[in-house]
Amino acid sequence: MGVSRVSIWVFDDDFTFMERKWLHTKENKDDNTRLYKESYPAYFDAINIKKFIAADDAATHPDTAEFKDTYLKSLQIYSMLDSPFIINGKHLGIICCENQYVARQWTPEDILFVQSLSDFISLTHKNHETHALLQQIQIQNIELVENRHEIDSMNEELNSINEKLELKVRERTEELEMQYKILTEYAFINSHQLRAPLSRILGLSQLVSKNLKDKTDIELINALISSTNELDLIINQISKLLYNGNKITRDDLRLILKNKLDQNENQ
Repeated sequence: MGVSRVSIWVFDDDFTFMERKWLHTKENKDDNTRLYKESYPAYFDAINIKKFIAADDAATHPDTAEFKDTYLKSLQIYSMLDSPFIINGKHLGIICCENQYVARQWTPEDILFVQSLSDFISLTHKNHETHALLQQIQIQNIELVENRHEIDSMNEELNSINEKLELKVRERTEELEMQYKILTEYAFINSHQLRAPLSRILGLSQLVSKNLKDKTDIELINALISSTNELDLIINQISKLLYNGNKITRDDLRLILKNKLDQNENQ
């Protein structure tokens, strides 16, 4: 475009000032890097609503005349062409073209070219935002995959624990079933095979007692009958416990015997 100065300015979030971030000039001379809205309200209002400001005579143009004494005169700027770049409906900054030493009449081609540069900045900024968002999504996806792997590992561990528990429960159940089978068999032996000869002893003892006349022999037979009845009662109680599926311990046996002894003493 043949202009002597081109700069890029960025607005703050509250649109109260703009700060120069980049400057291209034929001279090394610098100028102010921050301009405030309170000092240049007309310019800020204009750039906020217009697509561009083309000031052939910047000192007299209504949108740029505020810069005459504080900015234009010291830098010998005669003409300004500014175009804002907008992201998501918000003004982020401007491209500012400044012609020094002589006035310049901006052509439609100049205006379109600067607007195209503004659009390019907006698009580039948007692409950077999209790229940053994609990177963030990729990081989140990686974290999700890692968390999923961790959850899968935990599930495998839990499944392994459950399988071990199920195996132990199955083994314990089989063990209890075997014990119950043994106890049931023992109860059958108690109630049938053991009590059968015991019953015969009782029967024979009662027959013998009827033919005895000696007092001592009668007492001995009666004692034998009493002990046999006691043994029969104990076997009967043990069999009932086993048939009902109850576990029988030494304490249970001691209690049965104790109850029987107490009954004998009371008699």
